[in-house]
Amino acid sequence: SGDVATGVRHSLEAERLLRNAQDEELRPLALMTAIYPLVVVGRLAEAAAKAEELASATHGRPEFGLEHWGFRAFVFAIMMEGAVEVLTGKLDAARTRLGRSVELARQYGEVENEGWALMWLADLAFFAGDQDVGLPAARRGVELAEKVGSPYSRIGGYQRLGAALFHDGQVNEARETLENTLALTRQCGTALEVEARLLAWLAEAVLAGGDVARACQLADEALAVADRTGAVLDGMF
Repeated sequence: SGDVATGVRHSLEAERLLRNAQDEELRPLALMTAIYPLVVVGRLAEAAAKAEELASATHGRPEFGLEHWGFRAFVFAIMMEGAVEVLTGKLDAARTRLGRSVELARQYGEVENEGWALMWLADLAFFAGDQDVGLPAARRGVELAEKVGSPYSRIGGYQRLGAALFHDGQVNEARETLENTLALTRQCGTALEVEARLLAWLAEAVLAGGDVARACQLADEALAVADRTGAVLDGMF
């Protein structure tokens, strides 16, 4: 539904329950439930604290996360620490952290974690104004998402690719990519927390193509969607 506020409440409740689990692996993994939802609603300090705690709790336990989540929790934790650093302007620290998460993901064959980390590196490149890095990272993120086959990861990858293409001056390609990604989001009913951001980027691409009226409509729709879903982070875009 894209109701991220409800998602955060459910995630925090799941964390509370899992912290009391008898399974010694589930207890530290409880932290995984809320990190990204907290990022989406802009509660970045809380997300950072949980990512740091997860990294500490799973240090030296690379197998944690595989059985229940399908990927290694400590790689995910390092990546999310870097993601929060991107969003809080600590770009040098984020570059190091995300680079490390990519290395670890490749070492352990973590295709989805590697793809997600590269998507955040594409975001970092946007904020740093470094499209020489952003476009290759976004393209590789898409390749890995297609390999995994998850609609959610594909949407995340193509969202970054659309933005990177736009900042590379490939406006028509960016518009087409963003339009297709928005359609996929709505068709699959997943990654709806980034619907507002997709609309915002699409508005930029449409505006660059000279269609001011449609760009304004898309920007208004982006704000309305961000307000409806509670996606504070995307409302900023």
